[in-house]
Amino acid sequence: MNRFKLTPVFFLFVVFASATLPGAFAAAEERLGLLIIGHGSPRDSWNESFMAFGLRVAEPALQKKQFAAVRTVFMEFASPTIADGLRDLQAEGCQAVVAVPAFVTVGHHTLFDVPAALGIFYSEHSVNHLAEHGTPLARPKIPVLYTAPLDEGDLLENYALWEIRQLSRDPKNEAIVFLIHGDAEQRPLLERRLRTLTNVCCGQTGITYADHAYIGVGQGFEHHGVPVLLKASEARSRILVVGLYMTLSAEAIFRQAVSRSPRLAETLQSHDIVFSKRSLIEFPETINHLLRIAEQAASVRQTH
Repeated sequence: MNRFKLTPVFFLFVVFASATLPGAFAAAEERLGLLIIGHGSPRDSWNESFMAFGLRVAEPALQKKQFAAVRTVFMEFASPTIADGLRDLQAEGCQAVVAVPAFVTVGHHTLFDVPAALGIFYSEHSVNHLAEHGTPLARPKIPVLYTAPLDEGDLLENYALWEIRQLSRDPKNEAIVFLIHGDAEQRPLLERRLRTLTNVCCGQTGITYADHAYIGVGQGFEHHGVPVLLKASEARSRILVVGLYMTLSAEAIFRQAVSRSPRLAETLQSHDIVFSKRSLIEFPETINHLLRIAEQAASVRQTH
């Protein structure tokens, strides 16, 4: 009877293969794709700035090799769409995708519309809304892990403090006013998040008056923002205005509002009101914050 002999040469081959060919005796690591999702706008300049932000996220994401491919897409109004991005990642050979909604806070879009566009959630209202804006629904053939938006953690606090400290001169006589989009149906969640933001900013700056205004993407500034600013001006002599938007600064919102209604400048000119000049995509920490969200989601995916 012939027997197979395990010679020293055979053992040497096994040890060499185990050390140098990680895929030879274990499953290869899953190829993950990263999908960065923005809202999208009819204005090309907004979309271009977000695409540039996506490229700045993609560079370190690919260098760390946790993601095999990265795509930046828009929920509506612009292309590439979410469906385009998923299709590209699948074509790149990705076996799963981490999808990060680069939205400032939780809202109807992050809870319903984006998941519907990703093809991982169904809501008749969301599907109809997306159809009205010509947004195709994705048909993913690979798993999609959808994350929370950017308001988890301390990004908003760090960004707001960064802006406030640029503007502040005399904390005892100053007030803070935050401008925010604010879906009506998610107001209770937003109010809680804004209370935390306000407490941190006031506690660390010495400013004791703070308020906020829900103004959409600027269209509500005159009717909802201005009354809050005038009320703050009755309590403090100087008002610091910070916008909580990805691609819009408070100053840009004010300029747009004045272009629509020039009399706003006259209404506010007698008050000392200063507007922050940077949006969240210009804040250095935003890239790292988004990457942390994506990497944590990826690690969960890879350990289960």
